[in-house]
Amino acid sequence: MAFKRTPHADAVPAVLVIEPTKFERRCLIRLMRAAGAERVAEAADIEAARRLLSLRRAPRWMLVADPDHLPGDGMSLLRTLTDEHPVTTLLLTQRR
Repeated sequence: MAFKRTPHADAVPAVLVIEPTKFERRCLIRLMRAAGAERVAEAADIEAARRLLSLRRAPRWMLVADPDHLPGDGMSLLRTLTDEHPVTTLLLTQRR
């Protein structure tokens, strides 16, 4: 079954996967694309995510991140990132 490109691509948020482990990051990217996401970006850490969000403009972003994989207080880092950029959705993953 082929997915159709939506006529209003701006209505669908771009996806940013933040994951330090390359293998897990690539798996999440493939999963997001298989689910129909057309614009998927990746970052290995919060600083790379901040740079990417500053350079690549999208009306809305959905972040996919595990706060336990981020240094220090991952939730605070993600909260700061969402305050600085147009993030409308935050999908957190956790293994507990």
